Amino acid sequence: MEPALDLATKIYPNEIAYDYQITKKSILIVDDSIDNLAILQATLEKTNRFRVTLAEDGQKAYELFKIEKFDLVLMDMQMPVLNGTESAMAMKTWEKKLTQVKTPIIALTAISIDSAPTGFDDYLLKPIDKDHLFAVLDRWISSQPQKLRDKHSHPNFYL
Repeated sequence: MEPALDLATKIYPNEIAYDYQITKKSILIVDDSIDNLAILQATLEKTNRFRVTLAEDGQKAYELFKIEKFDLVLMDMQMPVLNGTESAMAMKTWEKKLTQVKTPIIALTAISIDSAPTGFDDYLLKPIDKDHLFAVLDRWISSQPQKLRDKHSHPNFYL
């Protein structure tokens, strides 16, 4: 039996390669803890729904943010070089200056808070509960496979 993607590529050769690539959402994870980065990366990539990029401080995250489009940013609050709030504010200012679509930035914090900190759209408390993580991701970015857009595509064919 042929893998589904190979079969779909034969049936819809012009659409599949492009649409298959865009169904994975791009997430930038920023944390100065290598352990936290590794756990979050493994958790997200295991679902096969996300493409993950890592940064270990706010300055590196900001530099990556300026050259690559992300669907969402998960950012620790307390980091060296440029902390989470400073980095998030720099990202928001850069997006506004370039009139870019707003990228959701989610704070990762061990400090108990009642609302998202300045510059952030939402927050997750550490230690991060996996179910809560996915609920927040689903709230801010679509995780559903995208329907093929070509007008000749079968209306019920989804990846």
